[in-house]
Amino acid sequence: MRSRILTLLLAVAGPQASHAQNACPIIDVHQHANPAPASFQDAPPPRLCANGAQPCALGPSEFRTSAALLEGTLAAMDRLRIVHAVVTTGDTANLDRWLARAPGRFLPGVSWGPGRPLPSIPDLRRRHAAGRLALLGEFGPQYGGLPRPILRLHPISRSLRSLTFPFSST
Repeated sequence: MRSRILTLLLAVAGPQASHAQNACPIIDVHQHANPAPASFQDAPPPRLCANGAQPCALGPSEFRTSAALLEGTLAAMDRLRIVHAVVTTGDTANLDRWLARAPGRFLPGVSWGPGRPLPSIPDLRRRHAAGRLALLGEFGPQYGGLPRPILRLHPISRSLRSLTFPFSST
């Protein structure tokens, strides 16, 4: 999807934009390191379409395992000249696999929302000290019925202020 949007933008913007795109590395500020569900191994996963459009012009994803998804992500990053990416997930074990596979490529974050509890505060502090946590986000309190401003009052927010890193809300 991103490559189609980029192609459209380059076609509209002309050759100057094409030259700039080839000369400038890109930092992607919104990726997810979520593991592939086990059910994907038996059947191709569905492709989510923009605004729920049906039929979807995109075919099903070819990535059926977490390892394949990571390798596909790195290949797309290389192809599109994405040198760094902010990547978040609620699954810290999978995030650690991404960080080990491509050291220095990802700025790691831990997400929170309904069904995705945050690790304990001591664990978040340990991850931060070890360079395995650079931000908290994305937070999705609104998916659990909480208003976004509640983040300022959330115990995690108060407890981690001393780490001085960003919070990201959806």
